[in-house]
Amino acid sequence: MNFKSLSKKIKFPVISLAGFFVLVIWLQFVPLTNVLAYEYSAINAILQSLLGGLLTVYFLSGRQVKLLSILRENYKIYLLVFLIPLIISFANTLLFVGCPLDTGILFFFVLTLPSLMIGIFLGYFARNLSSRFAFLLFTILFLIILLLPLIEFYFNPQLYFYNPLLGYFPGNIYDENITIDLKLIIYRSLNLLFFGLIAFISGPKIVNTRVLKTVFVFSIIGISVLFSFLKPEFTFATSLARLEFELGKTAETKNFRIIFDSSIEEQKIENFAFQQEYYFTEIASQTVINFEEKITAIVFRDSKQKGELFGAEKADVAKPWLHQFYVEIDNFESSLKHELTHIFASKIGTTPFKVADNLNPAMIEGYAMAIENEYDGKDIHHLAA
Repeated sequence: MNFKSLSKKIKFPVISLAGFFVLVIWLQFVPLTNVLAYEYSAINAILQSLLGGLLTVYFLSGRQVKLLSILRENYKIYLLVFLIPLIISFANTLLFVGCPLDTGILFFFVLTLPSLMIGIFLGYFARNLSSRFAFLLFTILFLIILLLPLIEFYFNPQLYFYNPLLGYFPGNIYDENITIDLKLIIYRSLNLLFFGLIAFISGPKIVNTRVLKTVFVFSIIGISVLFSFLKPEFTFATSLARLEFELGKTAETKNFRIIFDSSIEEQKIENFAFQQEYYFTEIASQTVINFEEKITAIVFRDSKQKGELFGAEKADVAKPWLHQFYVEIDNFESSLKHELTHIFASKIGTTPFKVADNLNPAMIEGYAMAIENEYDGKDIHHLAA
């Protein structure tokens, strides 16, 4: 191999690793990612799956070899991709932050390492499927897999999601108590098994004709769609049907359908039902909005149950576009009117989420606070004055 061809071979890996190194250094100065913990590992999971896939497509350029050969030939580069951010964050956390390192290291191995391997598997699959459009195909697959949870977030009563490239996301309401449990480890193991099998079967000696490639692709799509529907059954997602099964009881009032945990006392639910009907009438009068559809109230027994089934352990939340809100039974009085206002606002909201234009958080929360007209026991006009 002459110098020119050698230079061409190492050009992309060197440039991509250099850019990756700069990005990792920058993350050490950003809040939350400047510590070896969940947030840093989750971002690295996305970055490493992308970089691992692109490098694999590049290494396979003009070649048809087994996956093990690619891993064996380029293991030093893959190791650098994995170890550079781990070592830098480990040193930064140890020397300048002083936070515990054991949980952070565990997050990095459970979230980030499988994502790097999945990126490699996807890159190998894309290159074997189409040598001409391998980079484009990998990028499309990467974006589809990464963004698929948006469908769960939109249609399901949940904020959290499990994703092969990210591992686990606790929801857009920040919770500090993010832990690694057996369910997450099982999910990551299933991810590696599924994408590893895809990479192995897509090898040039197995799927080597156009017909086989077509059948293979549609089989993968079918299995993926089936798993998406079965995710609630495996407790990796929360559908409305799963909520009804897990919580166990339902009740109906004039304007509400209530799904609540069977351990909650009937008297508490009666009080809850009375108050929400009262607030419904009050908000309708204040906003002059005629709300005809029934609103679904999901009532959890405590924050732990809400965290497991919904994803926001420390906050009561509404999904205006679904006409649903989610509260704990022991603290609903402080948030009930506020969350109901969000649902009423869906009648005048825009965007697919039926909220303020451009997802303006000041307008979304400001409208609810104005109708609620109470903060910490005080009138909001008094506080503003």
